[in-house]
Amino acid sequence: GVLLDRLDAVARGERQVCLPTGIEVWDELLGGLQAGVVTFIGAQPSVGKSALVGAMVRNLAQAGHRVGLFSLEDSPDWLPERAVAHDSGIPVKVLSTQRLYREQMQAVGDAATRAYEWAARVVREGRSGLTARQVAATARQMVVQYGCRAIFLDHLGELDVEAAQHDRHDLAVANAVRMLRDVAKDFGIPVVVCAHFHRPRGNSDAEPRYMRPSSASWANSAGVERMARVAVGLWLSKDEALQGYVIATVLKQTKGDKDIDFAMRLHRPSGLIEKTGGRRPEDVRGHHEESRP
Repeated sequence: GVLLDRLDAVARGERQVCLPTGIEVWDELLGGLQAGVVTFIGAQPSVGKSALVGAMVRNLAQAGHRVGLFSLEDSPDWLPERAVAHDSGIPVKVLSTQRLYREQMQAVGDAATRAYEWAARVVREGRSGLTARQVAATARQMVVQYGCRAIFLDHLGELDVEAAQHDRHDLAVANAVRMLRDVAKDFGIPVVVCAHFHRPRGNSDAEPRYMRPSSASWANSAGVERMARVAVGLWLSKDEALQGYVIATVLKQTKGDKDIDFAMRLHRPSGLIEKTGGRRPEDVRGHHEESRP
């Protein structure tokens, strides 16, 4: 009965099984963001987690959805700044460090006006030192009070997981993930959580960001692996044909394919993933031996 009611609600347009991200290759292969579950996005530092999350939040807001964004690692203004850089054609570094010419100022003003229209739909929280319980309570408020259709957390490592209450840190992380999962389930919305991968052990000379991830790549992997329903790892390829792309490996997907690679095109001046121009699995032909986990 519950399944039939849910399917009927989908047919009537009252329930959305997946929320399109606006990134074509992601939506084609993963269907968007699954409602009612937590999607994990992991990577080594400076690979592209924020580039991906920022693009998803912007695209959803541009599509008319209210979105909750926890910016626990960066300033809450990082996303509008990157969006202005993307639309004006002026790199983020130039915006933040150099004096602009008149024509550049005009381009920035026009881009900022366009960004203001959708940025008002993004409910941002940038306080540091938040506990998992505080994040979960704030996320619920974002949904109930502001009508947010998706919640993004950047990133898990910045949470105060209250480890002192647990014998093991990984159990504290699992408890934090459980609270976020409950938000997703209770409201039937997607929750996206970014997390760092641990640095690989051993004597490999390969740079970690060029190593294809596995399910064991997560820091505190026991909690993440057990609780995740969708998990995607990001990395970079040394293949010349894939320069300018962020590679995604589907590490876990309970309702779809996993262990597949695809590539998303990165707009380097702004640090945002492009909506189009991604490459499908057949265009991403494996990885070098030095990139193997």
